[in-house]
Amino acid sequence: MVRKNIAKNSITPISILKQLVGDRSFSVRSTAAANPNISRSLMQKILLCKDSSASAGLAENPNTPTKILKQLAVDKAKYVRQKVAQHPYTPAKILVRLAKDENEWVRSFVASNFNTPIYILEQLSKDENKNVRAQVAAHPNTSTTILEQLLNDPDSSVRKAIAMRSDTSASILTQLLEDRSDSVRESVALHANTPTNTLEKLATDENCFVRIAVAKHPHTSTITLTQLATDEECFVRQTVATNFNTPASILQRLTKDKYSFVRNAALENFCQSIIFDRNTPATTLQQLAEIEDWRISLSVARHPNTPATVLENLAKHPIWKVRLVVARNSNTPETAISQLVEDKDKKIREAAIANPNLPQNIQIQMQLLNNPNTATTQLAELANSQWIAIRERVALHPNTPTSILEKLAQDKTVAVRLAVAQNFRTPGNFLDKLVEDKDEKIAIAVAANPNTPVTLLEEFARNKNKPLQGASVRNLFSQYPDKAVPFLEGYLKSAKPSFTRLLIFLNPLAPSAFLAKNYRSLAWLERYAIAQNSNTPINTLKHLTQDSNSVVRAAAKANLQQRS
Repeated sequence: MVRKNIAKNSITPISILKQLVGDRSFSVRSTAAANPNISRSLMQKILLCKDSSASAGLAENPNTPTKILKQLAVDKAKYVRQKVAQHPYTPAKILVRLAKDENEWVRSFVASNFNTPIYILEQLSKDENKNVRAQVAAHPNTSTTILEQLLNDPDSSVRKAIAMRSDTSASILTQLLEDRSDSVRESVALHANTPTNTLEKLATDENCFVRIAVAKHPHTSTITLTQLATDEECFVRQTVATNFNTPASILQRLTKDKYSFVRNAALENFCQSIIFDRNTPATTLQQLAEIEDWRISLSVARHPNTPATVLENLAKHPIWKVRLVVARNSNTPETAISQLVEDKDKKIREAAIANPNLPQNIQIQMQLLNNPNTATTQLAELANSQWIAIRERVALHPNTPTSILEKLAQDKTVAVRLAVAQNFRTPGNFLDKLVEDKDEKIAIAVAANPNTPVTLLEEFARNKNKPLQGASVRNLFSQYPDKAVPFLEGYLKSAKPSFTRLLIFLNPLAPSAFLAKNYRSLAWLERYAIAQNSNTPINTLKHLTQDSNSVVRAAAKANLQQRS
């Protein structure tokens, strides 16, 4: 495989190619002879060797001259002659000779070659082999006269080749409408040039794959799609459900199909039709909102014509994705936005705050909270706000005094208490109390806070809860690396690459022994992090200068140079 790849490489020197054309492997010899870099003199030597494998490679080489192709066209090996028949620069004179070759595959490749003259294609259209005739039927230069003759060919593969041509006329496709072969009729049903009336007839075909092809066609009329929507074959109905031309009323009916995959396809197409049709009237959207399916609700919530009353109802939807889209809709009324500002999901609260219809009193409060210099007296007042989002922002504000943070640490809402735990100005003794909170997210936020006492971080690092353990080990490592060392081994005992491992390997405080132990990581990014770390032992860096990844090697060499 290595020698074959060298033989294939476009920058392999001619001296190496000379050796490879005499390789013991026929595959390597053929590949080397096909390399565009080989010289004319080497081509002549290959011919003199009478090695069929190398000759086959020559017949593939885009730079092989006509004189050599002419000699290869009479080679004893049929696969060499086949390659000549396929060659894009084989002249018509050689193709004329090969059109009479005893091997049917040679003649078949002649029939597919763009350089083959029309009169040869006519000759091959009467060939005894069906594959040859099929190639003629597919050839772009085959005349209409020959194609009309081949319409009556006894083999279906020939007739199918005509039906699959991109330039086949509507009249020829209509002639194939009642072909005895299912695959031919299916190809007609799939063709872009097939007239609507022909598709209408094929919609009643006995073969379900033909009907599926009609249901898929972009030019199938709505009348025909409506007919196929009641087809006994479920896969026909599924295809109707995916067609963008299927009327919304039919899609709505198919959302109640007995098969789930039909229902899902119809529902997806139906939702897309709602989203992309900007002219959907408000009354229709109101009716659609009453359908108990969250995907339809999502599409209605996203539509610019959805009435305010419908958006108000959707603001109470049990699925968070629907509420989020309502919160982002610029038509959502102020009353609904007020409700969404109190949502339990932070993404929804943030979207509601960004909505232009946010109530003015909340807007004023938000402006104060966006100012890093807001006075503590104003923050104390805002800490009593009825709005969760406001109290949450107060808890995160850099100027919020300790007394207010202490009060907010006892807030009835988890989001507010979480914000206190996330605030880098929250004192360690408050964080100690927040650890007792029933909500796990708060404990993890405390573990990530730089003010958390080291004793508490060490306690968390021994915890079996992975997210809690991870947050505390990262915090320890960034602030007290010597205290983190005992926990690194246990936390990173898995060799599986992770973002946390990468951050530790990048940190210049990472223990040397730990870096040395992991320099064979499967992830090149981790090896790169170790290679550029100033704490990595010199012996480890020397190993990394031989790494399989060039970026890792370069980082290790640069690190060694800096130390010398």
